[in-house]
Amino acid sequence: SNVKTCVTSCLAENPEKKSSNISTEKSGGLSSETLVKKEYEVDSTGKEEVLKAEDGTELLSISLYYPKVVNANNSGAEERIAETLEDIKKADDKKVQEYFETAKGDYGYYFSEKGKEENNGEEWLPYLYSKNFETVYNGEKAVSFLITENIFTGGAHPSNTVSGVTFDTESGERLSLQEMAENPVDFVEFLKDGILKQAAEGVFDDYKTVVENTKNSFIWYINGEDLIIVFNEGDIAPYAAGRQEFRFPLKECAKYFNDYTKSEFGL
Repeated sequence: SNVKTCVTSCLAENPEKKSSNISTEKSGGLSSETLVKKEYEVDSTGKEEVLKAEDGTELLSISLYYPKVVNANNSGAEERIAETLEDIKKADDKKVQEYFETAKGDYGYYFSEKGKEENNGEEWLPYLYSKNFETVYNGEKAVSFLITENIFTGGAHPSNTVSGVTFDTESGERLSLQEMAENPVDFVEFLKDGILKQAAEGVFDDYKTVVENTKNSFIWYINGEDLIIVFNEGDIAPYAAGRQEFRFPLKECAKYFNDYTKSEFGL
């Protein structure tokens, strides 16, 4: 929603600003007015930077923001979450270097004789790499982030992908769909069957094969009411169709959840 987007961008612009530890978001069996007391806060930290060629031309613009889960009463969980996010950040820093080297090479070629022939004198467009985490659920025992990544390294349009990461805020461990279920095999089959039933017209002919092959590594996040499985642009449908999302109400998932998961979402 617009509110969530505003919160995310405001945190990105004000890294020192923390979110409230009182949540009024909808949560499973809880009404939207229910106050959920949490032991943690979600902060945001990141950087925006422009990397340039020796002649001063902008080659790569980066905007990378990451959440920081602050839990004064549980430093162990805070550290484990921080370690996982640091691993993501290190991988992203490596990507930055790779994109910068690519941009330097492409920029040099762009103004070579052959390059000029190919680009017809069109203006050089700086490459782009951005990543942002939106807090889509922050409950008493878990926090879920929707990660948006944008990459432009030439071509007609940038690559836009999403992923998700959800943490158990009491242990600090990253949650998997399998760990949330009493019987992981049955739960994954339930999700797979639901996707096949929900799939709209316009998907690729082989989408069922793709769903079957990725069922144990679905991209997912939780928004308080639903568990959402995501397929990015071009995964099971043309780029023009955008990303495909499949929603499963938590109340419908409850019969597959283990007791801990049920208690987390008030089911």
